[in-house]
Amino acid sequence: MDDADAALLRLADPAQRASLLGSDDLLQVALASYALDEGSVVGATTAVFDRVDLTVTLVTDVQATYRWGRATDPLATEGTATLSGLAAPQAGADAVWTGSVVVRTSGGDGLITVADPSDAGRTPDGIDHLGVGLTFSAPPAVLPATPPLVLPVVVAFLVAATGEGPISLLRRTDAARRAAARYPVLPPPAVAPLRTRERCVCWVLPATAFDDDGWPGGGAGTPAQQRAARLAAARGWLTTQGVALVTT
Repeated sequence: MDDADAALLRLADPAQRASLLGSDDLLQVALASYALDEGSVVGATTAVFDRVDLTVTLVTDVQATYRWGRATDPLATEGTATLSGLAAPQAGADAVWTGSVVVRTSGGDGLITVADPSDAGRTPDGIDHLGVGLTFSAPPAVLPATPPLVLPVVVAFLVAATGEGPISLLRRTDAARRAAARYPVLPPPAVAPLRTRERCVCWVLPATAFDDDGWPGGGAGTPAQQRAARLAAARGWLTTQGVALVTT
């Protein structure tokens, strides 16, 4: 069994899923789906797995338009038909997860306790320069009992084959997203951040893939530090494409 098969089995098995998708990995899914301020997230990010389907293919339908009628008819009758099963299913996503990512965010800057107005005077052109200095109380503590944000997600997984690189994965990403299009998307709660992608894609790669200096962002440091820097850089630009990145 190769690494890709092992990773897919960990995703399929509810008892092993948490060993593949840890708190940081789930946060990446949230960041690829919502305009979430990563710096405001506190505590562990968790998940609700409503459904996980394996090997979700793209079914190609064939549409036909036809006309018929007699030569003496002033207008021909027209019709359309959609036929399924004429074309073989195409590869889509290795798995699709529907459910939610659960995050807790910090409570802001607290309450205003002191407002100190200032007047720097009026300039010759008649503009008054006024200011207000604000003092805030301590931010409210985020506790386990603090209500979390439950963010609905639909995630299409692509498990990288041995030696598979970013070009191949990028080419497969569009098909994976289209394979996930058949799954309904639940509305986010009113207090949720803006949803940037209704369906995100999650790449699953071995961590050793980032030992390759072809990935940008390695810099200086130990091999482990360079690997971590390359992974962070890749997550940065992939998030803008609606793609999360998980390593095994």
